[in-house]
Amino acid sequence: MSKGLKRGKAELKSLDKAVQQSSGRFKRWGASVSGAMGRLKASGGGLTKWIAGLAAATAGVVTLTVAWGKMRSSMADIDALAKTSDKLGVATEKLAGLRHGAELSGVGADKMEMALQRMTRRIAEAAKGSGEAQDALKQLGVDAQALAKLPADQQLSKIADAMAGVTN
Repeated sequence: MSKGLKRGKAELKSLDKAVQQSSGRFKRWGASVSGAMGRLKASGGGLTKWIAGLAAATAGVVTLTVAWGKMRSSMADIDALAKTSDKLGVATEKLAGLRHGAELSGVGADKMEMALQRMTRRIAEAAKGSGEAQDALKQLGVDAQALAKLPADQQLSKIADAMAGVTN
């Protein structure tokens, strides 16, 4: 027998063995699936109910995942609000109200917070007798030193009230 023929027979035996092993695996897998289906039928559930249950469970997992993502986002928003509140010296609920008002007016929370920071800085400078806001506060009849002792939201309110009295 030639080398090529021997090698061909050896390869055929190897291929035959691999096919038999695969066939055995497929038979065991088929028996396993048949057994699972039989247990489903015996439980009275049927495949349709099993698939519906699996779909409901999957939908529940997806819903929980989405809810967890939203909760984490909300927690991050609350944390940012608290940090900004501390930084500006404004109660969180007051800052949340100011943010909401800014958003409704089209200003945006970031711009409003920046304006509050600048206002607070200008009032502090005016209370020391310097800065850009000193003359404006005098013209409004607002005491800069008394104003500087108030939280930023009350400072804003006092300035708004004084400006409401301006006729010209």
